Amino acid sequence: MRKLLIAASGLGGLWALNRLSATRDSTKWEISFLSTGFSQRGLEDDGITLLPGVLSQHEISLVKGLPCYVESDRYLDHSSRGELDLTLDRQTIARMRSENVEGVPGRYHRVKFDRESLDVLDAFEGNWKDRVEDYLGPDAIIRRSQLQLLFSEPKSKDQFFHQDNARKGITIIIPLSDVHLDMGPTHLLPGSHNLTQPHDGARTSWSQTLTSLSSVVTRLWAREPLRAAIPAGTALFYDGRVLHRGLGNLSEKPRPVLVFRYDLVQYPPPQAGVIHTTLVRGLGYVLNALVQVKQII
Repeated sequence: MRKLLIAASGLGGLWALNRLSATRDSTKWEISFLSTGFSQRGLEDDGITLLPGVLSQHEISLVKGLPCYVESDRYLDHSSRGELDLTLDRQTIARMRSENVEGVPGRYHRVKFDRESLDVLDAFEGNWKDRVEDYLGPDAIIRRSQLQLLFSEPKSKDQFFHQDNARKGITIIIPLSDVHLDMGPTHLLPGSHNLTQPHDGARTSWSQTLTSLSSVVTRLWAREPLRAAIPAGTALFYDGRVLHRGLGNLSEKPRPVLVFRYDLVQYPPPQAGVIHTTLVRGLGYVLNALVQVKQII
């Protein structure tokens, strides 16, 4: 019984420390250690960087006028209030429900797009294509592994910590409205991409992961986790191996973002099974809790 009480106390403390990182100030930006411009070195060392102004206000308005956005926004506006849009027939409602997949409660992922929307979104890739190629290597065969329109609705819940891919890749998140801390920004652990190896050679063993863990903790202790509260049109770049999660949206406004993911053809995501995913999930919470201790002391 004593051991169970100790274990329960430990888990309770871990939960409390992770909830501390979800405390938000709605008036605050949090760019933390990131520079105001794109940093290839930052992407290599921390697994994270920013590219401001990747989409202009005109381009953001263009996205919000696309059929994919208008349909999803309309459907989710009614759905969040527990209503059906009576102007739509059942077939259309069923289609929109299937096209806006709810991951954790309140977070909706659209991955199917009409031709008009795809043409516009495809054209934006020229704004960052060279940077993706520079990071993944000049000889790499790269594919866009995913395109998402993601809505984090008010009262949405936290995701768990995860990797987009256990192998080296790039995820780009572009908010379509200003993201403040209470809107559930992406929460990332800098340097955690070094826990699994990039792409060459055999898979990283857990003994190798534990060996590199001390360097990751050291970097986290110096950098601290990042909650990417950034202006609309600023692109958040991160290595797909970085441990991250989407926080719950505590505001009264939805948080719409575009997500572009790029991976090497020979390593399609996620390159991980249930055991790896579960261990990474727990490790993310432990690492985050360790840094919260620093803030307390």
